[in-house]
Amino acid sequence: SPAGIMHAGQVYRFPIGRPALLGLALLEGRVPPSDPVLVQLWEKLLAKPPVTTYEAGVGLLFAEAYLRACNGGRRVTKPSNMSREWMRKTADYLASGCYGGGWTYHCPGAAGYSIGEDPKQRYSLNGPGEESGEDADLAKLADESAAKNLSKDHDHSNSQYAVLGLKAASLCGVKVKGSRLMWRMVVHHFLKDQEAKGPEVDLKLTREEGGRGSEDYSMEDEPKPRARGWSYGEASDRSPAYGTMSAAGMTALLVAQSEVEDLSGGEKRRIKLAVRDCLAWFQQNWSVDKNPLSEKFGGMPPGAHYYHLYGLERIGMLTQVRAIAGHAWYKEGAELLLKAQAADGHWPGTAEAYPEDNRIKTAFAILFLARSTREDYAVRGND
Repeated sequence: SPAGIMHAGQVYRFPIGRPALLGLALLEGRVPPSDPVLVQLWEKLLAKPPVTTYEAGVGLLFAEAYLRACNGGRRVTKPSNMSREWMRKTADYLASGCYGGGWTYHCPGAAGYSIGEDPKQRYSLNGPGEESGEDADLAKLADESAAKNLSKDHDHSNSQYAVLGLKAASLCGVKVKGSRLMWRMVVHHFLKDQEAKGPEVDLKLTREEGGRGSEDYSMEDEPKPRARGWSYGEASDRSPAYGTMSAAGMTALLVAQSEVEDLSGGEKRRIKLAVRDCLAWFQQNWSVDKNPLSEKFGGMPPGAHYYHLYGLERIGMLTQVRAIAGHAWYKEGAELLLKAQAADGHWPGTAEAYPEDNRIKTAFAILFLARSTREDYAVRGND
């Protein structure tokens, strides 16, 4: 039973992000929003402002899902004043920590995105060797923004959840100040931080039939796909790309581009090529049994395995790709999860208990099995 992962007497010992993730799993596991545990969580969420990037991002994901569930599964674009105010403050908190398009663990908490822009300027996303006056302005603004990050660091895990949270707020009609430039900056960042090179791959994709906005990533008129993923931080830090962060990079890129209103044909092509090459990375490094190549990043514990499965779910749902080189991601992942499930319904945690204890691991499993990432996270929020 999904409800077995969450106990009202225990869950609030943890930071707000953890119960929000568990609550999201309960909602996607079809527990009604009227359940006392979810009602209590919603009330506590509204009463407690987030203090970390993860908390804010996952809190907004839960808020959007909770409001949608209360509305019979239909999107809520005009939340109540109390709900809207909490979402606005939380989204502003996240926007204030967007440093050059990426995030770290904490945000300064100012009112929205703080980098100034010329509203007449388009800020092109031209690639290497395609610099223009517009692109130089965007690169300059990105550098100015990154310089405000006192920790001089960012990571793609925090960034992914910040992007997802801000998109959840947008789906509910909550836009942050300066979002026009912020979203373009995020796309710029993830294009820049993807691996520059990779081996050629004969990419073989099977698309879902009838998916809304389903793209054809075969792109036969383009150069052959190269396996290019994302690492934990900047591509220049020479840390390797691996499963969870490659899924995070692709997710953030797909979600962020859906919030950029005026992408040119060339910019859309560049984004599509980046996504295609990341799909090639997953073909080259396919696994549902582990978080691929994560052992090369400081010996990451196997606890990140289910985080990887949830990442596969996101990229499968957002791209509407059903199989990669014959590997049906949902079938293979579901078979593994059903075999691993304990008799009482939960999924046992790893010995390291980091980052997946029993409850977190069970939440990731439910979110995967429920195909919880909706296509509208990769399309315009007002569509």
